[in-house]
Amino acid sequence: MKETKFNVWNKKHKFMDTAWLIDWEHGRVCHSKHNESDLSDCILLQFTGVKDKDNKDIYDGNLITGGGLLVPFELYWNTPSSEWWVKRGDDEGWKIDLSCSKRYEVVGNKFEDKHPLEGDAV
Repeated sequence: MKETKFNVWNKKHKFMDTAWLIDWEHGRVCHSKHNESDLSDCILLQFTGVKDKDNKDIYDGNLITGGGLLVPFELYWNTPSSEWWVKRGDDEGWKIDLSCSKRYEVVGNKFEDKHPLEGDAV
């Protein structure tokens, strides 16, 4: 069974942290940096259930390389197809097979490391 956990991007204070409690009823998320934040100020990023080649957790919104990706691509959940996909910029992207996650490496996230996504897709 996949472990359910989230990272949280705080839009207001511009930081990434691990969410350890989400209070849906009161609209709060608890994390370590500022103790807690309004859920409306945050973007939740779900754990994919797999780790990269360095044994680092892979989350929605991570930038990944490897497995044929020569430059960083953003990992995201494609809701219509219910699958993990990768993309660069405004490109729609394509499905990615995370069952071979040890081929990939997390090199950042789309909020703190936008500059690697600039330029053409390879």
